[in-house]
Amino acid sequence: MRYLLAGGGTAGHVNPLLALAEAIRQDQPDANIYALGTAEGLEARLVPERGFELLTIEKVPFPRRPNAYAISFCAKFANNILWSCCFGHLACERIFNCSAHLWLISISMNMAN
Repeated sequence: MRYLLAGGGTAGHVNPLLALAEAIRQDQPDANIYALGTAEGLEARLVPERGFELLTIEKVPFPRRPNAYAISFCAKFANNILWSCCFGHLACERIFNCSAHLWLISISMNMAN
């Protein structure tokens, strides 16, 4: 079975992701477990240290005020959603989201399969 776990950025998102990954690995030693996160977040170090493959997307922080970045945010966020669909070739049977910030990516991955 193949699993994709989405989440990252802070320990509050990475630690639950890793706990779930470890539980899956203990219950199903032959499972393929992938983590979806960014190359800049805490997951970039912790996920590989624990022996899991990290698939990365661009870090796109949510804008906090109307400015030029806020205008470009929608396109960047949409690009991440489309890029996450490229991971659909993994044909993951189970997709879990450990971060509310990535809920759209999890939905897109479910639709890609």
